[in-house]
Amino acid sequence: MGPPSPNPSRPLGVGGLTYTCEFLKKLKSRLPPNYSTFSALLGHVWVKLTEPRGLSADEPTKIYVSINGRPRLKLPDEFFGNVVLNALPCVTAQELLKGGAAEAATRVRDSVRRVNESYFRS
Repeated sequence: MGPPSPNPSRPLGVGGLTYTCEFLKKLKSRLPPNYSTFSALLGHVWVKLTEPRGLSADEPTKIYVSINGRPRLKLPDEFFGNVVLNALPCVTAQELLKGGAAEAATRVRDSVRRVNESYFRS
């Protein structure tokens, strides 16, 4: 006999986060001006998800970032299909937590930048 079926009225692993515009502005104000809101927010979330995990100092932590290849490959609107790759910033727990959201945002931004047109074409 297998595991019990989940109760359909109580979804498993589903949650939501809501951030105000004021919070996002404050978060971005702590970073250099060339950082995107996406990098700032994902960096913040990555740190907040890593803190309670109790990882050892040298244990790696990473986060998957889906990258839309359409604009990088300059595909016409008529092109049918998806072009998606993942960036995978990775750092030790100690480096991430010591550097905070700024370190995480830098790792996210740098890994997304590496997934450029030539990377997609390879």
